[in-house]
Amino acid sequence: PKVAIMTSRTQSPNNTKISTFNAVFDKNYQSLRRELTAENAMLVMIVSAYVAYLNEAQQNPIADLVGNLMTAKNDDKALPHQLAAKELTDQSLLTPNVKIEQILRQFYDSQDLDVVIASLIKLLSDTAHPWQCIQADFSQLQQQFLTAQAYAQQITPLLYQKLHTLSIKNQWGDPLAISLLLKGIIGETHGLTLYDGASGVANSGFSLAPGKLVLREIHMLPALLSRLLLTMVESDAELKILDSLTAKEESHQADIGICLPSFGNEIQPFALTEANYLQPLGVFHTIPSSASESLWVQLYLYHLNDKGRAYLILPIGWLFKGGYDLAVREALVNQNLIESVTLLPLGILQYSQANVCLVVLNTAKTTDAFWLMTAENMLLNGKYGGEVAEQSMEKIIDFIKNPTENNAAVKVTQAQIAQYKYDLNPKRYFKDPLEIATLELTTELTALADYQRQYDLAKVQLDKLLSSIAKQS
Repeated sequence: PKVAIMTSRTQSPNNTKISTFNAVFDKNYQSLRRELTAENAMLVMIVSAYVAYLNEAQQNPIADLVGNLMTAKNDDKALPHQLAAKELTDQSLLTPNVKIEQILRQFYDSQDLDVVIASLIKLLSDTAHPWQCIQADFSQLQQQFLTAQAYAQQITPLLYQKLHTLSIKNQWGDPLAISLLLKGIIGETHGLTLYDGASGVANSGFSLAPGKLVLREIHMLPALLSRLLLTMVESDAELKILDSLTAKEESHQADIGICLPSFGNEIQPFALTEANYLQPLGVFHTIPSSASESLWVQLYLYHLNDKGRAYLILPIGWLFKGGYDLAVREALVNQNLIESVTLLPLGILQYSQANVCLVVLNTAKTTDAFWLMTAENMLLNGKYGGEVAEQSMEKIIDFIKNPTENNAAVKVTQAQIAQYKYDLNPKRYFKDPLEIATLELTTELTALADYQRQYDLAKVQLDKLLSSIAKQS
């Protein structure tokens, strides 16, 4: 049985191997980009790295499937019936991009990612394109390591670094700053179950290295990339391609939930008829098509156990919008499920200028108070599309983990939030109250009489002065 190797994700290859990897990757990726999209080029690179791992790793179930697909052209019996029916026909006139996209579309409904991987490997092997040269480069790189496992454990983090860089534009997964933030705040996850309902390429889940990963992703490409990378590090992640908001699943009883969903997606309420995560919070309110953020909140609460925490990156508009969002916030406050709300710096998403916040939910709170904070001014070099300074992330992480009341953090109670009509925007609570002096009538009348006497005296003096001037003239 496979055993997830936790320590490997914190190990770093030596400088020579890093340099060799970067040279292999950069040369071949740029070559592929002449005719492939960025997504497809990255897919080919990771598949090639995976093939080098497969060639040395034994007892891998995909290896047999690849072998079957490789011999299927000359021997129909080599393929199981259900796979033979899906075998691609010879379409030599199609461009490489179209061929790859056909494979992704063809197997989407089956959700059999192993078959997709095997089909892509077959495509790379059959083609006249120098993709086999790329596989050869990775095979030579693999030979620098003692075992396939050592190769995979040290190359996979480097591949994730490349994905982080490309995610700035393609949004395949969480930006590096978000992954660093979550890892710093959550800390040790050994032996814990982590749920991510919008996992992308699972870079944050990979970085956190929990005992069990439960991943859900609606798009084929990022799901496929994460399957390749997680298989290389022998992770027993449970990965499915589905729409988390509309699918019917039993609670995963996770210890941790992490979520950076796509913002602004419209939801058709009729698609939620099978969803069973809406009942626990007990919000009886018409669900509008714009309520996706509140649905994510409820989904994560449903999948937590009774001692779980969820870390949700949401647009700040969710903190104060009315209607259904207000009803959900009210329920969260009254059921004592909010641990903290932090406004994050503009630019932390790197690929977007959206203003976002971190909402931490806790199913095991013992007090009704929680923190409202703003870290908006803590980001260095956080320009849109730019890199985020590590010292900025360290400062933000420490600020969130160790809050103290000041002009950027305040501890509030349920009663205080109710007074503000369940508005969770921290800025509402940082404003200094207006100091309106209480007037005492007798004192004010005495002061007014004194001012009147001073006026009368000044008027007499002015009249004398004007009379004297008139006589002289």
